[in-house]
Parts: sequence; C-alpha cells; structure tokens
Amino acid sequence: MDWKSLVRSVAPALGTALGGPLAGMAVQAIGSAFGLSDTTEDKLSAALAGAKPDDLLKLKQADQEFAEKMKSLDIDLAKLEVEDRTSARQLVIQGKAKTPAILSYFVVLMTALIYGYLIAGDYEKLTVSDLVLGRILGTLDMAFGVVLAYWLGAAHREPFQQTLAKK
Repeated sequence: MDWKSLVRSVAPALGTALGGPLAGMAVQAIGSAFGLSDTTEDKLSAALAGAKPDDLLKLKQADQEFAEKMKSLDIDLAKLEVEDRTSARQLVIQGKAKTPAILSYFVVLMTALIYGYLIAGDYEKLTVSDLVLGRILGTLDMAFGVVLAYWLGAAHREPFQQTLAKK
C-alpha cells in the first residue's frame, strides 16, 4: 500500500509537505494523529493500512492544524512545491539534467510504436493476455500524460492563471 498517496488524498497539506523540506514535521504530525510515539515509514504504512474512518478524521484534523501552523509561520506549501518543480526544470534548461529529456523521448517513442503497431498490425496474433496488454497500455498512457504535463504543464497554466487573476 502506498501510504503517501493516501495521505495526499485525505490530508493535502501534509501530503504536500511529505515531498519537501518539511517532511519531518509532516511525518510527526501524521504519527501523532495515529498515536504513534516512534514514527517510521513502516509504522505509518501499517497504521494507514488499518485506518478506520475515525482515524482518517483524525488525520484530516491533523492536516488542518498543520496547515494553520504553516500559515502562522508564513510558510506557503504550494509556493514551496512550485519552487521545487521550477528548480528541477531549470536544471534541464541549463543542460545539467538530461534524464527527463531522455525518458520523455523514450516514452513518446514507445507510445507511437506500440499504438502504431496496434492500429496498423494484426494484434490478434499477440500472445499477451488482454489484461496484461491493458496494464501495459494504461501505464504507457499515464506515462505519456506525465511527459506532456512536465513539458507543457507550466507553460500553458501560467497564462491561464494570469487571465483568471485579471477577472
């Protein structure tokens, strides 16, 4: 079970903090919501795996308290998240990080090849079960979406946000 994705969906402020420099504070807040004195990833994962609705309510309350604490400390979690992505993109722009571009080319190429084969070829001869093929295509579609969001997401979102701000 991916306990971090559960935290992100139930407690967005804590989930956002998990991915950045405030992760230690977020883990403590999550642990205390579940009554854990020693908060390790294994203990948090186990606690969230067996979470009942009351436990999730406590997590939601801890999230609200955490967000209020961040606000009182004048810490903008959304801004930290944007700055983190911006610094990663700057590494790519400066040519210091080649991996995102290489992976992006690979994903786009694989998407084109596999879908091209399925459209033009006789895919009934495939020895892969429908379930496995569906999983492969679903994962490929998701990866292709991530690539598009990475390269085009901020460029298209910023003018839209500026337009909304003017209204």
